[in-house]
Amino acid sequence: ATFGEQHLHTAATYNNIGCAYNGLGQHDKARQMSEKALKIQLTLLGEQHSSVADTYHNLGNAYLSMENSAKALQMYQKSLQIRQTVLGEQHVSTAASCNVIGSIYGRAGDVNKALQMQKRALKIQLAAYGDRHPNLAITYNSLGNTYTDKQNYPKALQMFEKSLQINLASVGELHPDIALTYNNMAIACVKSGDYDKAIELHNKALKIRLALYGEMHLETASSYYNMANVHDSKGEYGKALQLHKKVLRIRKATLGDQHHDTAVVYVNMGCIYRSMYDHVNALPAFRHALQTLTATVGPYHPDTELARQGAIDVCCDVRDLLMFFVSQAYDMRRMRF
Repeated sequence: ATFGEQHLHTAATYNNIGCAYNGLGQHDKARQMSEKALKIQLTLLGEQHSSVADTYHNLGNAYLSMENSAKALQMYQKSLQIRQTVLGEQHVSTAASCNVIGSIYGRAGDVNKALQMQKRALKIQLAAYGDRHPNLAITYNSLGNTYTDKQNYPKALQMFEKSLQINLASVGELHPDIALTYNNMAIACVKSGDYDKAIELHNKALKIRLALYGEMHLETASSYYNMANVHDSKGEYGKALQLHKKVLRIRKATLGDQHHDTAVVYVNMGCIYRSMYDHVNALPAFRHALQTLTATVGPYHPDTELARQGAIDVCCDVRDLLMFFVSQAYDMRRMRF
């Protein structure tokens, strides 16, 4: 009550609370806090102010976390326009906007626009920081992801290696960013067909995550999940299945059995059982996944369709298939009422 609602300190507090909510995964609350901050700032400062640009950036972060890329891009572009005008083309905050906008373009499949924005960010940062600053690691990592999407895997690995070396010098081996970079390098290796190198890199990421988080953590599960998929691609179904069972145990304990991400593991396990011609175990896995996915993401989601098709594929005879379709019709009817 010291400053009142219409005060810049109040706006700053709303922004800080919003950032905290976003870090806790409560992204809609983060958006609400940033919008309150923005309303105050626009009244007191007008549109063309660096603090307003920062709040638009925070709103972009919230929308991006909510997987609303279109709205996030709109917020980031407003932030960029203000930063260019107020701070200048060569300011590091302008570079931060360019980098995140480039990442959104990359997600949307526009890799040329993504590279254009990320290279612009890198040029600004190199001029401002030199070549060993931690912020450069973020941009090199973004460039690595974009080159992976562009199917230029040697260039992607070159960018990831630069990111890795900067982060190793600044934060050391046992850090989430190091694990993330190993993970991204592994993805590039998988897409280039180098499965053995990918497993080696995923193991490095796993070792870090186990040291930081322990066994029963979603980040650890992510490493197991990625490794399982590589073994699956190699036709090593036993190893893949063993790793997916670890993922399943962690996700059931942390997310619950009726969560979308848990259901996806059942789908993958069903696919592996199907590849092993073990239809006895494949069918229950697909059915369980299908029931959860129909309830959580709807009957027409791609994951739901994959589970449904998997179940149809492994139905052993006409009677099984008929019973499956009857149960599906019953579930769909129950959802309507």
